[in-house]
Amino acid sequence: MQKKRYIAPKTSRALMLGGWALGFLLLLAAWALACTIPPEPLPAPDEPPAAEIVIVTGGAGADAAAQDAKPRAPAEIACYTCVALAVAAMAAGGIQAFFFYRCPACRSSLLWYRGLFPAHCPHCGKPL
Repeated sequence: MQKKRYIAPKTSRALMLGGWALGFLLLLAAWALACTIPPEPLPAPDEPPAAEIVIVTGGAGADAAAQDAKPRAPAEIACYTCVALAVAAMAAGGIQAFFFYRCPACRSSLLWYRGLFPAHCPHCGKPL
């Protein structure tokens, strides 16, 4: 019978931290992109506001309201894309660690261990 293959605990921990670091860097990139988006101009004090409240319940009016929507700027799309990629990278790192950051001997999870990396498994005591 062949032994099951697994990822070494140190490799799994490094992958988890790498995913979280990549997610953090992507969030920083999204923040930098958000800072480059110019704000919408405010109306002059003597002009009446151009905003109207329109309630559209469906039909042809809903299609017309959808066509009046302002297209998003490329920087705004890139910002949302960076946030989505950051969430995906952080989730992938966490999910990978949940399934693979385990003791090779007893297969118990090492996620809740405090510190950089345990020398021995806190559950069975065997060296890692």
